[in-house]
Amino acid sequence: MSSSEAGSTVIRCNGYRFQRPLINVISAVISLYLNVFVLIVQAFLKIPALKEIAPTQNDPPFKFTQIVVLSAFVVLGILAALKFRSGVPAGAIASTERDLHKDEEPTSNS
Repeated sequence: MSSSEAGSTVIRCNGYRFQRPLINVISAVISLYLNVFVLIVQAFLKIPALKEIAPTQNDPPFKFTQIVVLSAFVVLGILAALKFRSGVPAGAIASTERDLHKDEEPTSNS
């Protein structure tokens, strides 16, 4: 079970009535952030240049990197949640527009 499915299951079981795409977006952003967090920790442990500037992972360069990444994910998560808040699938607008114009005959420039 992915973290996205687990998050949506927990929220649905607690009685909240959120839209499923919104739950999936939030879960995906949190899951990706945690993966990037681990990536940064591993980078500071394994890459000699990074280990030299922050050997204990309590040093300012490590903390600054984590704060910048967390801030970026918060902003991207809010933008993604706002995009899916309307509940309209991304391709729905384009397909509706095509359906409206399918009865029209193509014009020729002759």
